[in-house]
Amino acid sequence: MFYISGKIAKLLSASNKIVGVPRASHAWKDYTEYVNEIVIDGLSNAICASTKYLTDQIDPAVILHNETPPLLEVKLELGTAVWAFPNPGTV
Repeated sequence: MFYISGKIAKLLSASNKIVGVPRASHAWKDYTEYVNEIVIDGLSNAICASTKYLTDQIDPAVILHNETPPLLEVKLELGTAVWAFPNPGTV
């Protein structure tokens, strides 16, 4: 993450040198805020897409509809006084 933020800072600095706008100016601050919003929106979209993918991978209705194997499957067998998790090879 730090590599990416450093890369964005370098790109902003390079564009500032090309445009020649003072860093303290209102226009430059508006531009950096605009870039920040783009980055935040991109990160939010990536997080939402990843979360939806993971949710779909464990949702029984989606698994049944798409006929795909689940990403995660847990089986719990209850005994009288002992909890036992079966060996994955025996399920």
